[in-house]
Amino acid sequence: MNAIVLLKDDHQKVNDLFDEFDLNEDKSIAEKICQELTIHAQIEEQIFYPAAKKADDEMVEHGLEEHQEMKDLIAELSAMQTVDEDFKLTMEELRSVVEDHVEEEETELFPECEERLGEAQLISLGEQLMKLKEQLQQGIATRSKSASA
Repeated sequence: MNAIVLLKDDHQKVNDLFDEFDLNEDKSIAEKICQELTIHAQIEEQIFYPAAKKADDEMVEHGLEEHQEMKDLIAELSAMQTVDEDFKLTMEELRSVVEDHVEEEETELFPECEERLGEAQLISLGEQLMKLKEQLQQGIATRSKSASA
């Protein structure tokens, strides 16, 4: 699978989960959002971003900053006990950060990568992303070097 297709699928899945949370305000949905975002950020940082730096180093650095902002919000959410007003506000802030990040990736970084990396490399990256994603979902893989390392 092409890396960009996989990453866009992840973006859509998280967007759908945010919509579901807006309807139900269920903490288990919020936890699923946080898990999906954590895995997505890790596979981008370990596999996609190092390759994407060749296409647009500045956008990758900006993406890493946004990932850190998401991670900080996820840590705040993890420390909260119930779905209260602060929890909902933090979820809204997380959604806003994610939406901005997704828009920038999909309108700027991804087209640049498609042009500069080519289909063969994007398919190879997609296979690597899928493998690491499956390992992270199963708890097999652990965090290692990121694009900023």
